[in-house]
Amino acid sequence: MEEKSFFKELISEFAVMGIIPLLFVTNLLIFNWKNTVLNSNNYAIFLGVLIFAATAEIIYILTHISGLNTQKIKAFWKKHKIMIIGLVIICITRLPYINTLPRWDSGEYYYRLTEGLKNCTFDSFIDFQKNFALCGHPTLIFSIIYLIGEMVFPGEVIGVNLVSLVLTLIAFWCVYKILLRVLRKTTYGNAAVFTIVLSFAPLVYSSFSYFTPDYPMAMFIIYVIYACTYNRPLIAGFFSMACFQTKETGMVLIGGYVLGILFHYKFKYGYKGSGKNYIGEILKDARLYFIFVAAVIQFLYNRFIGGVSQWTQNSNETAGLRWDNNGTNCLGFNPDYIAIKLKQQFLLNFNWVILLIIIGGFIFFLLKNGKRVHLNLKYIELVTAFICYVAFSCIYITASLARYNVAGDILLYILMFGILNRIADNYKQAYISIVCGILAFIQCFFTCDPVTTAVFLKLNLGNSAIIYVGDTTKDMMYGDYLVYNTQYIMINKSIDEVLKRTGYNPQEYDAVVSDNNGACITGNSAVFLYNWDMKKHKRVFYENDNTIAMPETLQVRSLPLYDLKEKAVLIYLPYNGNVTKEDMLESANEYYEVGEEQEVQTVQGCIYYYDMTLRE
Repeated sequence: MEEKSFFKELISEFAVMGIIPLLFVTNLLIFNWKNTVLNSNNYAIFLGVLIFAATAEIIYILTHISGLNTQKIKAFWKKHKIMIIGLVIICITRLPYINTLPRWDSGEYYYRLTEGLKNCTFDSFIDFQKNFALCGHPTLIFSIIYLIGEMVFPGEVIGVNLVSLVLTLIAFWCVYKILLRVLRKTTYGNAAVFTIVLSFAPLVYSSFSYFTPDYPMAMFIIYVIYACTYNRPLIAGFFSMACFQTKETGMVLIGGYVLGILFHYKFKYGYKGSGKNYIGEILKDARLYFIFVAAVIQFLYNRFIGGVSQWTQNSNETAGLRWDNNGTNCLGFNPDYIAIKLKQQFLLNFNWVILLIIIGGFIFFLLKNGKRVHLNLKYIELVTAFICYVAFSCIYITASLARYNVAGDILLYILMFGILNRIADNYKQAYISIVCGILAFIQCFFTCDPVTTAVFLKLNLGNSAIIYVGDTTKDMMYGDYLVYNTQYIMINKSIDEVLKRTGYNPQEYDAVVSDNNGACITGNSAVFLYNWDMKKHKRVFYENDNTIAMPETLQVRSLPLYDLKEKAVLIYLPYNGNVTKEDMLESANEYYEVGEEQEVQTVQGCIYYYDMTLRE
């Protein structure tokens, strides 16, 4: 029986690992890139992957479906119905953002993914690495996973967002299962409530459709934690590799988690009379071996590319790690930068409420139990992963973007659930979590957190407000610094509405802005430009008979430098404080007859625009 169970478990792990290569290779063969693969020098490798992965899936289905019956399905539903309903809610509430147009850094990542797919021959690893190490980051597995959706819906964005949706649903089911295992005497209902609350953490919710490596990396670390919690060593190793090959900080997260595993063994067996040698127990842990293999592969990759990363933000920078307290994109101890990162992690989006519950709950627990305190060793790994991640975020000086903290927010919420589990009964745990969830849910759509608006720069959105999460003492770059809830999506959709209302045609109209710093109306001219779909009246990446390439967005103070079209639309983004509305209109009036002010207003904010006709 033990051998049969071991074989069944092994097949399950191979099946999980095989889904991604199976879908990837199948899509390569089915869709527009089939000829590329068939003509590739690595055709035999693709065929081998396909056969191996398909075999694992077939064996898995045959070994698991045989024991499935109506009674078991009913029992599963009865036990997990709250979480199943929760997953439906998580899915439905994210569907409105499934077509979110990639903008700012998200647009650059998506553009490079689409270009990589167009240019890659799949003939060699070097060719693959050149095309899919997006923006210089180690994103090979990230690219493989998201290409599954992109190949089905090329250039339509919905493909990659559907992949994010699937990753999200799987991840939150894993969170649910993790909580059932690590929380003491919790109920299925409470674990489900905790998970649903976490799904609406504003940064987690809003990052879902913002196409960068940060969000999927957070999903992959959840998979690793799940695999380690349920002793699935192959899956733990596979998704550790996925973390490494999504973004560099994945190495920090996995390293912190492994450190926690070592501490776990030390506290459990590392004392006299335990009856076991904790070093010996560590050496018997299969999870560590597979994570180690993943780390070795990543080390070899780093040697191949000549360092930890090839990413640089500016052409005058050197890729890799260096120490400079006053530098950028380097390690260093900069008190001002540390302060910003700590504010983002512990104060933004009602995180201060989460922090107060953790601190207050921990103090209450110590006072209540005194000398009878016993650590929940199952939480040590999560604590060390969080500490290492926050510490690295503070000492790696780079753009102070909130979206870098998605994984940190997830771990912070899980730590809160752990504290609540130790100090309150099931009813109080659920009540407190629901209150936190309601606050977080509102913050997903409106900037209503008083602490957030107090410690960060509050910007105008007409009938609402948005905040700037970065350093206000330096040049302010409007763009990714606005990504912390869904209001940035409102701005994007409102721009499409403006262009639609004006009857915009790229061949006849110019799009003019007060300042191009973060405007990104027609794309990022240094990297990519959108197309305008004349039939659907929106900006897109794909090209077809209905699309027209959009020209560079014009800046009102640089109008003398351009060959101006007869018509133009002047768009004013109220949060952009570099140029006032009055100065913008004064500059535009020199060249155009400027029409009346109009606005696109939503409950999340508004933007203003003016129809303009070129003066004779």
